[in-house]
Amino acid sequence: MKLRIAQKVAAAIAIFAIAGGTTAVHADEVIATEEETYVGEEVETPEPEPAAKAPPPSPSWLAITTDIIIGRPTLLMATVAGGAFYVVSLPVTLASGSESTARDIFLLPAQQLVETPFGGALTPKG
Repeated sequence: MKLRIAQKVAAAIAIFAIAGGTTAVHADEVIATEEETYVGEEVETPEPEPAAKAPPPSPSWLAITTDIIIGRPTLLMATVAGGAFYVVSLPVTLASGSESTARDIFLLPAQQLVETPFGGALTPKG
């Protein structure tokens, strides 16, 4: 009995790892060159521009593993529950004209499930 449960959990983790999210790839490279301007015998060097923001650090293997094992299944359950609440509240929200607000609230976990990279921080919709 325990083996079947372990197999189901392993299969669910594999499915989430393959199709459950996206990964962030940062390939930004800043190349700075110094240009000198000659005025007579004096040499003027332009002020260096402030460096571009460094990309956020890549998440650790522990953060990614925890996200796959705990975070993604929790977001999936919240997506199912939010979808059910959204459908149940739909007649009232359509009548009151607040359907878009209900959609933003109840279906936010679905958006975060798809858009957040593995091990990345969940960001509230703003």
